[in-house]
Amino acid sequence: MKKYKAISQNVLDYPSTMSMYEKESLAAEAKLRVNKPSRDGSDMNETKVAVEKLQRIQELWRELGRTESSAPGYETLLKKIRVLSAEYQELVDAARKPTGSK
Repeated sequence: MKKYKAISQNVLDYPSTMSMYEKESLAAEAKLRVNKPSRDGSDMNETKVAVEKLQRIQELWRELGRTESSAPGYETLLKKIRVLSAEYQELVDAARKPTGSK
C-alpha cells in the first residue's frame, strides 16, 4: 500500500481509490501544516500534538479494522477513537480561530 503525504486541503485532490476517511485525514493534516508558527513556537507545538493525535486515531482505526465486532476490545477501541477524535477536533477548531481571539 502506498503511503500518501498530506499535500492538499481538498479531499478531491487525493486518488479515488482512497477511502473518504483517508482523504479527510490527509486534508486535515494539510490544514494543520498551513498554520504558521508563532514566535514563541507554541503554535508549532499545538500542530505537532494535533498531528500525533491524528496518527494515533489512524492507528486505532487500522486496529479496529482487524478486530471482530464481537471481540471484547472492539467497544473499547471505538470509545478511544471517539475521545481522541473529539480532542483532535478541538485542536483543529482552536487553530482556525483568528489570532487574538481565545
